[in-house]
Amino acid sequence: MTHTNRWIHLGLVLLLAGACLALTACQNKPKRPMRAVDRPIVSRDVHPILSNTIGAQATISGMTPEYVSGYGLVVGLNGTGSSDAPLTVRAMLEDEMLRLGVGDSDGPLANVSPARMIDDRNTAVVLVQAFIPPASPEKTPFDVLVTTLPGTATTSLEGGILYTTRLYRGMPIPGGPTTNALAEARGPIFINPFVDPATDPVTARDGVNRIEGRILGGGRVRQVFRPVINLDNPSHSRALAMTASINARFPQLANRTTVARGLSDENIELNVPRIWRPRMDDFFQIVLHTRVDRAFPEQWARRYAEALVETPELADQLVHCFEAIGEVSLPVLRPLYTHSESAPRRAALTAGARLADPLTRPHLEDIIRDGPAAMRIDAIELLAGLPPDLRINAFLRQLLNNPELDTRIAAYEALLRRAEPRITRIRYNDKFVLDLVPSDYKMIYVTQQGHPRIALFGDLRFNQPVLVSGWDGRLMITTDSDSPRARVFYRDFRRPRSATHEIGHAITEFVDYLVHEPTPEEPMPGLNFSYSQTVGALYEVVRGGGVDAEFVPETDRLALELLREFEGREFEQRPELSPEGAVDRIETPETRDRQIQSDQPEETDEQREERRRRYVRPLAPPPETNNSGGRSPR
Repeated sequence: MTHTNRWIHLGLVLLLAGACLALTACQNKPKRPMRAVDRPIVSRDVHPILSNTIGAQATISGMTPEYVSGYGLVVGLNGTGSSDAPLTVRAMLEDEMLRLGVGDSDGPLANVSPARMIDDRNTAVVLVQAFIPPASPEKTPFDVLVTTLPGTATTSLEGGILYTTRLYRGMPIPGGPTTNALAEARGPIFINPFVDPATDPVTARDGVNRIEGRILGGGRVRQVFRPVINLDNPSHSRALAMTASINARFPQLANRTTVARGLSDENIELNVPRIWRPRMDDFFQIVLHTRVDRAFPEQWARRYAEALVETPELADQLVHCFEAIGEVSLPVLRPLYTHSESAPRRAALTAGARLADPLTRPHLEDIIRDGPAAMRIDAIELLAGLPPDLRINAFLRQLLNNPELDTRIAAYEALLRRAEPRITRIRYNDKFVLDLVPSDYKMIYVTQQGHPRIALFGDLRFNQPVLVSGWDGRLMITTDSDSPRARVFYRDFRRPRSATHEIGHAITEFVDYLVHEPTPEEPMPGLNFSYSQTVGALYEVVRGGGVDAEFVPETDRLALELLREFEGREFEQRPELSPEGAVDRIETPETRDRQIQSDQPEETDEQREERRRRYVRPLAPPPETNNSGGRSPR
């Protein structure tokens, strides 16, 4: 080894030794202690009896309906549309239509461009709004509201069909970032079946709003959002205890998925069981009133029963506490079914019925027969949820003959839940369902939410002799006193054609003829009416004295839901979008409702509750009773 190489070797040795000494020093250096993040402890002021429930220590996000909206195109109008739309809305709509296949060389609209469709007088640009029910699975249907844009020349959406429209969270803002669509909507628009669809909307003075309509069950969920429990104070042990408590209350789902799944020390995800989706609010309340520690359930049931008598103002909350404990609560609830005070008795019967206690049946029937009117409808709904019992069905069938309208409708809805075989159901493809309800009262009941439904109460038949003329003579029904057949004449106002056909006197045959679409496989005569047209024709028959029956439309619950959700709170824009670029003068449910309410006296809580609970409400001012015996809608 040369002299130079020795020095190089010695330098490498010294360098290695220095590195080892530095590493040893680093390892022997004391570590800096971890500092806990200071977070304020959240404490809620709740009644002691509720202190150890999940709701006293956490909240659930995703309990309320999700507001969604989007811009769409209504097609199939009778020259009452327009091409009016802000340029930003038009550009966004054209882009959506291209993605949906308009103008595609391989699609059914290969020779039609989006711009050409928008410019057509038989189309109109609209705002589509809806609320998605919480925790809705994919493809869940919901109702949507369709409204023309302010300032457009569109005069009517009558007879229109909404082209597939994507719906996004919050109000749509053209030009904003692209986000994932939560749902989509499409289908025929339901406006007001109690007016002549051929009436010129410009000259009409019937007070009917033809630039707004609904699509019953026209929305479909595309993206699922699961509710999440958010702990006030993060804790792994408490999150584990809450998860175990919820899963002990609710059994595993069909695919072995648990209802509650811990995500972290402060978040628990919920999977709502299918059987609880019709009772979503009850499910959330049961979760919130479930005790974190489920030990000694019998003792806690007794404590809840004592609290119910001592503090009846907690009745609603204690009902959910009993439900959270489960069937263990029934032995302490049953003595309260006959309690002398109404609040504990009503709460005990509510909790017992929701826990499927068959012993609540006679007490609920007593309330329906002799109890206060305000409690009867609730008692019918509780009776509908009890286990199969022929006595319950027989009792509800008797209520179909009750002189009170609300009671008859509630009994009908309850029997549907219990799959009553004496209610005959006829399905007209995807148009609507026709229910034939045995009753001494003759009535036609039509729904305005969910899947369209018409219920015929009693044996409805055309009067003899009779002449009914509706829709300015375009619909006519005649019967003779000695003929078993009725003659139906209809002239289409959209195209130069008319049809005349003879049918039996039963209203069911009339509905069959209105709805049927002749095909090579089923060439029988028919008019291929939509749900809205069928309802309108039945209304004309009742109003013209063609059948002695009461015509009852269901309350427009979508409009009430929009009003309720926007009542008393500021409207939230999409969190990922900024207000810049928003379309001028785009109307929201909140601004419209505020404008409507601005000139009205303030409504009391009692009046508001009564308005929301009403079963029926006319869509238009009822016409005067005619001399032929027909009745106005209630």
